[in-house]
Amino acid sequence: MADLVDDADGSPELLRACRHYVQRIENDNDPCSETNGEYRFLTDILPFCRTVFDVGACAGNWADKALEINPAAVLHCFEPIPAAQMALFGKVGGRAIINAFALGRENGEAAFFSSAADFEISSRFKRPSFASADLRQDILPVVSLSHYCRQHGVDHIDLLKIDVEGAEVDVLEGGIDLFRQGRIMAAQFEYGGTWLDSRRQLRDVFYLMAGTDYVLAKLMPSGYRVIPDYNASLENFCYSNWLLLQRELADAGAL
Repeated sequence: MADLVDDADGSPELLRACRHYVQRIENDNDPCSETNGEYRFLTDILPFCRTVFDVGACAGNWADKALEINPAAVLHCFEPIPAAQMALFGKVGGRAIINAFALGRENGEAAFFSSAADFEISSRFKRPSFASADLRQDILPVVSLSHYCRQHGVDHIDLLKIDVEGAEVDVLEGGIDLFRQGRIMAAQFEYGGTWLDSRRQLRDVFYLMAGTDYVLAKLMPSGYRVIPDYNASLENFCYSNWLLLQRELADAGAL
């Protein structure tokens, strides 16, 4: 073992190559939707979806792709940042229901931080990447997923996509009764370094979903890998996409 450590210390190129290989095998740190399995998953599931939620719709790229795959889907988009809302309306206005507020754990207001240089990295949390010179703070409305569904008569969600820069668990907590009642077929959420900012872990999702009929799975380029039990080794905070699937659905397509 000592020899292996010495070799790695003496060969940084080899160490980087090994890390890159592991990340590729584990599908970590690949933000490209065309290669990390995200678009493949959407192509497989969206034709069977009627009601789709895009939480953290930002400029509308994901929403536009979803409507390209299934133009008949009823798409509910949620985006609280004003600059992003303008881009979102330009991308899918007239084709989707656009909500100018965030989804979270409960109804109310919350501080959101954004950068004038790049609104796409806005967050509920002050991130290290924010430059203090152009940091903007806004107090914006937040609604829980369960409340929204009650108010708008949404009985079932076929696909719930969540990309909210570290607040993913808050969104799930705000709709936990929907999961307990089996009213969501599938959910996709981002995991990564933003969870350090929010002090969240994958463990929180495993614990939240305990007792429900859902399984967690990691999205892979050719499908998904069901993770039946939590293990601390999962917590690498590398960018990746995860799924919450009804057990029957997961059994049909797991790797």
